[in-house]
Amino acid sequence: MSPPGRAWSALVSSGDRAEAMAALTAADAALLGAVGRRAGKVLREVERELLDGASGPARRPTPVVRDASPPEGAPATLPPPVVLVGREHLLARVEAELGRANMIVLHGPAGVGKSALAGALATRLAPSCPGGQLYLDLCGSSPGLAPMTVEEAIGSLLRALGGDRSGGTPGAEAAELRVRAGERRMLVVLDNVVDAGQVRRLLSLLGSATVIVTSRTTLPTLDVTHLAVGTLGPEESVTLLARHAGPERFTGSARQAEALAALCGHLPLALRIVGARLAGHPEWTLAAMVARLADEQYRLDELSCDDLAVRASLAVTCDVLAERPGGPESLELFDRWGMVCAPVLGLDLARVLTGATARATRAALDRLADAGLVETCGMDRYRLHDLVRIFATERGRRDPAARVAAVHAARCYFLDTARRARDQIRPVSRRPSDGFVETPATVTFAHPQEALRWLETERDNLVAAARVAAQDGTPEGDLFAVRLCAELYPFLPMRGYYRELREVAGGALRSARRLGSRPDEATSLTYVAVARSRLGETDQAVDALLVALALREADGDLHEVAVTLDHLGVLLAAAGRLDEARTGFLRALEMHRRGDDRRRVGLTLNNLADVLLQLGQTGSALVHLRESLRLRRELGDELGLGVTMVTMGQVYARRGQCRQAYGWLGRALTVARATGNREAEWRVLTVRAEVHRATGQWRAAREDLHRALALSEQIGDVNGTREVRRALVVLRQPPGVPRTAAPAGGPTTAGGVAGR
Repeated sequence: MSPPGRAWSALVSSGDRAEAMAALTAADAALLGAVGRRAGKVLREVERELLDGASGPARRPTPVVRDASPPEGAPATLPPPVVLVGREHLLARVEAELGRANMIVLHGPAGVGKSALAGALATRLAPSCPGGQLYLDLCGSSPGLAPMTVEEAIGSLLRALGGDRSGGTPGAEAAELRVRAGERRMLVVLDNVVDAGQVRRLLSLLGSATVIVTSRTTLPTLDVTHLAVGTLGPEESVTLLARHAGPERFTGSARQAEALAALCGHLPLALRIVGARLAGHPEWTLAAMVARLADEQYRLDELSCDDLAVRASLAVTCDVLAERPGGPESLELFDRWGMVCAPVLGLDLARVLTGATARATRAALDRLADAGLVETCGMDRYRLHDLVRIFATERGRRDPAARVAAVHAARCYFLDTARRARDQIRPVSRRPSDGFVETPATVTFAHPQEALRWLETERDNLVAAARVAAQDGTPEGDLFAVRLCAELYPFLPMRGYYRELREVAGGALRSARRLGSRPDEATSLTYVAVARSRLGETDQAVDALLVALALREADGDLHEVAVTLDHLGVLLAAAGRLDEARTGFLRALEMHRRGDDRRRVGLTLNNLADVLLQLGQTGSALVHLRESLRLRRELGDELGLGVTMVTMGQVYARRGQCRQAYGWLGRALTVARATGNREAEWRVLTVRAEVHRATGQWRAAREDLHRALALSEQIGDVNGTREVRRALVVLRQPPGVPRTAAPAGGPTTAGGVAGR
């Protein structure tokens, strides 16, 4: 027997099992060095004997009795129990998981309540673990404290179990902890773990103990069950606030309570801090606390009480990440995200901000996600919790020069890519030059569907970029706001995003006036009018267009005068002012023909035909529509083609030619869905429902109207929703018109005048 083997034999005979385990490990290492292999089977059998309590190989193993009474003096170091709010489902799920496996990792971002959840869970499980209940804070997220080492953690647990680590080697201490843990049916909470390396060896020593690990990182390499812990729901957040501040403070103040919970981001740490501050200041009202938190610039200052602070908690996460490989690069991306204030960060924008390759950028994003600073919301898409976003913005302000560069790079990316997308949907012939140029292009499009997908994916970011630019107060910000507004048309109205259009155009209008640019002011007024008309503000929309028309006429730009007349004619027709609308369209048509603008001629012909339809002049309407169809086909204007097909269907329905009406409407619906024109799709459904009704197909009419209602409600089309509801009411009554009658029609905006 080798020297380590003799040492092991003597130690076993003397009954010193902890030192025997250490000698056993040394023997294994010696064999590996001598012959290049481990004596795995033999040593594992001996190890099992030691863990079962044998004093030597000649003695019969003494099994551990798991259901025995708790050992005298069983250790209990759990913190005081915490009453949880809104975690009942999560608690039940964790208990179910621990019924299948004895270890679990609870991971989530800073302040989400992982430690409280683990503490409450430990309290519930304590009766089933009579051998002891141990709590150990490994200081992975404690401000000012270094994370505990593996050796320190082993020594702490060993002392809690009655062991004496004085004079013992690390190997001996680990072996003794393994033996002592194997003797007990115990529960261990390992709180605030910094990474998997901090606990991997520890978990192997705890054997069959029930172990709950909490960490801000996901610890994916630990072969145990993992469960993410998220923020609370709105109702649960208010309940937690009331528990800390006193329920009497919330009587009759539901709206302020909900606002306060939202400003806390439904984050348990923030809610606890606000509740504590309210409890310490009985004179403060909820409304006063809401006002204190409303200003994002000072919100993290307010979210601090005694030793609890949201900012400090997030800073620890950044400090830990900074010490890891690749951490500084990941934090640089985090800071630049804070500089540009984008709601969602995709891989393309991240590459623009870092200048790195796709692989390196994706790795940086993954590290941020693993650290709990960001969360995934799709493939290569990430978002920030509201309070983390404010924290990132604070960090981004530390380097003003870098912030200016990052914001400009992001604006070049957004605006140049939006231009390429717009040209795929409906090309623009005239575009003023500016300094927003991306070289080379980050994203390009092979066909309109790709462009539409990009616009949909980046819609929140584009709207936010326009909003921030309009609030920026700089010439560059104002110029970006007006340019981006122009590029987001016709995408926003054709997809039914009228509220977003009103916001973007409203910001662009303020920017244009600060710039002193009358053309940009007129353009913004036009888009404001389009949005307001679909949101039920027809009179205000007409007033805005009249101002825009006056500005265009003062500049003497006949092309833009004609474009504005097109928009105005649509709104006048919607208001029932058909003669005024016809006059405006005829005037615009003459200007477009004079300027040889064939695309605009096709557009105006469609709108003029729509008005003539409502005036009962179906023959003249068909003449104009046939010319419009010809021009739009020649130009490859699929978006406009679908709109003209809708109007053709309306005209044939009015003439009682329902078969032809169905044919045109069916083709129009196909084109509308292919081009993503939800506004045109809504119009087809409402018109076809009227044709169904006129032909006695009540069920089909009802189905189309309900589809149109769902679509109008989804996109926030107030006028459209009102119109469909009226049609549903009429549908419940016998038709009061002849069988061949059809709808009176209406302004087919549906992208018809969309697109400057």
